Amino acid sequence: MPDPVLISKSRVAPRPSQIAQKSMGILLVLALIFAVASILIYGGVYVYHSNLQTTLDDATRELSRLEDEFEPDKLAKISEVDKGLTVARTMLNSHVYSSNVFKFLQDNTLKTARYTNFIYSANPPELTLSAETDGYFGLKRQVEIFETTPLIKSATFSAVTRDPKDGTVKFQLKISFDENLLRYTGSQPN
Repeated sequence: MPDPVLISKSRVAPRPSQIAQKSMGILLVLALIFAVASILIYGGVYVYHSNLQTTLDDATRELSRLEDEFEPDKLAKISEVDKGLTVARTMLNSHVYSSNVFKFLQDNTLKTARYTNFIYSANPPELTLSAETDGYFGLKRQVEIFETTPLIKSATFSAVTRDPKDGTVKFQLKISFDENLLRYTGSQPN
């Protein structure tokens, strides 16, 4: 008897109409899915557009209501006051307070030093002084104070001499200030 494995089984070939029906079924399902998705997307866009239109209409009505409540005369007055405040602020910011130099010298001069001559220039802010102190140690301390102060750009000491009679040290001092020293800080003396 023949081996059943060796016996070929006859296959039934599908008919062309069955292949066409399966292809048409898949294409029909894909077309329906695409159509439903398109309708849903169009519906979503339509609802979103309607929502935006409603929001825009509400905002337009609110703006119209606010414009009706708003008084143009008040806007003109507010604008004038704002311009005046801007000009005043600019003037105050550019104003130079020379008295800050005196306050600075008062706060940063040793008690043993005194100034005998004073020449001030506002542009650029510089100060030339003739001074004297009780000795070289006092001069050294005064130099250290001026060199470590951030409001001083440079401090130049020159013409240092010692008076043999009383031991005082006389010197010339030229100070270049940072312009911020001349700006009002709120602690302006009256």
